[in-house]
Amino acid sequence: MRSIGNLVRGNATPKIWRFLFVVGLIIAVSLFAGCASTPEEDETNATTSQAVGEPSSSAVQSKSVSSSQESCPDCKCPDVLDDKNNTEQVHFDDLRDYHYAEILLSCPDVGTGIFNTIGLNIRENPRDSLPADLFTNFSEADVEEQYNSPMVYMNGPRNWTMDAMDVLIATRVRNLDGLETRWGADIVVPKGANLSEAENVYMAMPVQCNRTWHFDKDKPVFILDDPNGTTYVMQSYCQIIDKNLTYEDLQTLDTRLELPPGWSYRVEVLPEDLEMNGIGTNGTDWQVTQDSLQNTYSACLERNDEKTCNYQP
Repeated sequence: MRSIGNLVRGNATPKIWRFLFVVGLIIAVSLFAGCASTPEEDETNATTSQAVGEPSSSAVQSKSVSSSQESCPDCKCPDVLDDKNNTEQVHFDDLRDYHYAEILLSCPDVGTGIFNTIGLNIRENPRDSLPADLFTNFSEADVEEQYNSPMVYMNGPRNWTMDAMDVLIATRVRNLDGLETRWGADIVVPKGANLSEAENVYMAMPVQCNRTWHFDKDKPVFILDDPNGTTYVMQSYCQIIDKNLTYEDLQTLDTRLELPPGWSYRVEVLPEDLEMNGIGTNGTDWQVTQDSLQNTYSACLERNDEKTCNYQP
């Protein structure tokens, strides 16, 4: 079916920076999923709506108003992560170079949720869901206090590199220190991951998400190949390390990346539409990685005759 990080600020704490290297691998994207919902919950809770890359949906606008005004009796961990129990299927179009961010919010003994700005906070530019003033004024500490969370991280600014996506996201809009967001995924940091080392980039990380990426024919895709022959397709680039990184810079990104032995970067113009889906029992298994500038990529996997990509780009 074909349809619709944080700048390195001077006051960033070492804890936040260490957290980024592993957790950032999951974004973005990572971002959207019915990740913690069972298939039965998805079927019961999911409704169908459409949100274009230039959001004009009255449904999106009405949701934007309600969350910021409510008393929010369940604005505490772990209740906030229960947003995943009420989701809807949403189609987003015109996403290439669309500006967004994700807020990672951790609850002890429960997990970490990813809350995304896509389709929200829209002003003059319909393809910008992270206005500069909201980003500048955002405070992780304020959200940590509001939700009694030990860890909140602003993973942005970021920009999508696909053309469209279909995802399961929460119906509820949460106001996080002025930024309107919706839950899109839960993540788990793997055991043994070293949060204090930058070596976690170029490391394969598993993700459980319900989503489909669409990349259009005759458009470029930006690819990492690992030493084992696995192809990773970029899903988002960011201004976390380099605040001036642009979409145009991706054409020659290989001159700037610190690639480990056996890794390579290339740009390909697609001969046909590329579609990426999860695999596994529920079609939710993905694998992601990040490069040394913390751009995020999803792998083209093959397992038991299942494929993440409809062809190998």
